[in-house]
Formats: sequence, C-alpha cells, structure tokens
Amino acid sequence: TTTLPPPLFDLAHSRTVAARATFGTTPAVLAEIETLGLEDWIDRQLDPASIDDPAADAAVAGFTRLAQSPAQILAADARSEADAEVYWATVARSLVSQRQLLEVMVQFWREHFTVVTGGEYRVGHDRYLREHALGRFEDLLLASAHDPAMLYYLDNARSNANRSGGVNENYGRELLELHTLGIIDGAQVYTEADIRAAAEVMSGWSVESGVGFLYRDNYHFSGAVNLLGGGWSTPGRSGTAGYDDGRSLLVYLAHHPSTARYLAWKLCRFFVAENPPAALVDAAAATYLATGTDLAATLRTVLTSQELRQSSRQRTKRGYEWVLSALRTMGASVASGGEWNRYDSRNVPGLLRLVGHEPYGWSTPDGYPVENEWWM
Repeated sequence: TTTLPPPLFDLAHSRTVAARATFGTTPAVLAEIETLGLEDWIDRQLDPASIDDPAADAAVAGFTRLAQSPAQILAADARSEADAEVYWATVARSLVSQRQLLEVMVQFWREHFTVVTGGEYRVGHDRYLREHALGRFEDLLLASAHDPAMLYYLDNARSNANRSGGVNENYGRELLELHTLGIIDGAQVYTEADIRAAAEVMSGWSVESGVGFLYRDNYHFSGAVNLLGGGWSTPGRSGTAGYDDGRSLLVYLAHHPSTARYLAWKLCRFFVAENPPAALVDAAAATYLATGTDLAATLRTVLTSQELRQSSRQRTKRGYEWVLSALRTMGASVASGGEWNRYDSRNVPGLLRLVGHEPYGWSTPDGYPVENEWWM
C-alpha cells in the first residue's frame, strides 16, 4: 500500500476564504490556516468559545456600559457614552479579535436586524447579536423580537389594537420581508394580508421605558388570525396565551422553507457572489432545515464549498471591510476616546463616514447594500 501525502496548502483558496471570513487577511491568519488545515480553521472559527481572545478582551476591558442594563445606563445619564462604547468595541474587535468570523457574522446580523435606536438600548442589541450570531436562527429571531431597540425602531412598542389608530404594521412587514421569509428576485410567498396578520399577532410586544421588553395584553389583538393560507393560525387568544401565540409564530417563521432559502441566499451573496450559484443556495438551505436552524452548520456549507473556492474577484469589499482590512494589514491599533462622533478624514469614524459604512449608520430597515456596483 502507498500512503498519500497530505494535500498541499492551497494559498489562493485560503486567501479567498480568509478574505471573506475575516476583516482582513494577515500573515498570521494564513499561517494558522496552513498549520490547522483550511476546514479545521473554519471549524475553529465557527466555535468562537474555543478561541482565547486576550487582545480583544483587553481592547474592551474599560467599556463598563456594555454589560449594563438600560436602567443602569439611564441612571448614570450615560446614553451617549453607551453609544460610543458600542461603536469603539465594534471597531476594536473587528481589528484585533482572533474570533474574526464571529465579528464578521455580528456585522452580517447587525445589518439583517437593522436598528437606529441608540443609547440605553443599543448595548442590548449588540449583546444578543453577539450571543446568537453562530447559534440557532430561531433563538436569534426570538431575541430580536424581544429587543427594545427593534420594537421602538419599527413602532411595535406602541402598536395597540384597542385604540383608534389600531395595529401598526411596520414590524409585521419587516418581520416577513426582511427578517424571515424574504423577497428573492421579486418573488415572495406572503401577501399584504399576511403582513397584517403578523402585525396583529405581534401587537402587545412592547417596551417599558428604561427597563426593557414588556408584553402589554391590553394592546394585543385577540381575534382569530391565519397566515400563509392557514400554514399558521390561532383562534385568537389573550393574556399569556396571546404572548405565546407570538412566540409560536416566530418559531414557525424561523423553520419555514422560505426563510431557509432567503437566509441561505443572503449568506451566499455576502460570502460568495452577488448572484450566488443556485446549487449552493439549495445546499445551504437544506443544511439550515436539517439542523434545526443551526447557523454555524449552514455557514460551514457555504465556507467549505467549491463555489466559494472558485469565487475569487466576484465580491467587492464594502466600505467597513475595506477600511478594517487596511488597518489590519498595517498592524494598526485603535485608540478609542471621545472622538467617535467627530468626523474628519484623520480618524476612524471619519474614514468610515467617507466610505459610507459606519456601524449603525444605515437609516432604513433593509441594511447596507451588498451589490458590488454600490461600493465600487
């Protein structure tokens, strides 16, 4: 018998994967890939808890607001300080973290679950994205639906079925259009009636100012509702059962085949190509459904694919990625301070504004574009 030698280190393939799965390929990243092998490196990045990250920990060690509750931030009159800490922690982690794929995915979900609400609620938004970025999408979607920043931003906090204005449809619309079922090349599986129905089910999911999520039963629409031709329905309930209907709907949407396909399509657009290969989208969607909405498993299908291997030059770096990769190439460090909202070309916020890609800088719910032409 003949023992075959291990496969040679494929520098071009490794560079392509590293460019998509980090905020900038460095000699240290390529050396780690060569030592571990590409698939083992991907698996390690998909399990960020297994990676010691002292540089990132040190970079955010002084940011006390990141772990605080809305009430604590308000009590300290530190809303602007909290915004600044989220901003600088985002940049610093993107720059120095060893858990690069986690940071890339936090950015992906920050733009999928876009909010502009700041202050005491922004730290919580960043916290749950970081917690669930490589977990199950079901858990991530439930966390988003309980997020005060989201509920304020999309007007669900004041959606009241029992007042003259009635149910507000903003959150119901974006829940179906942007967060779950989606629209791909103009095709969608839901109707305006489904949007209305989703908004009715989610009415009552609100916020107690300065505290956090609060279910208000007196805001909730308690009539019969069905979505997607009866794929999900309720006879209409109130009290705790009304809240449970909302959770049930979110779980149903998370596991829907259209959600699987939409998320797979977005991940393939983000990591592979603006017009992703249909076979890869199908494979990623199948993994998502087979694993109970496991995002790490779904992403592994994308990152280890031949389609990604062959995708060099098919995706243009967007603004934030371009700035951060330049800084990582130079071995830069970030000195954070009170300058996060003063914009000129000599500081990081100024650079990010010039290239049009700041954390929490997109004002509409659809998130920053991925199209190459936009960034070129």
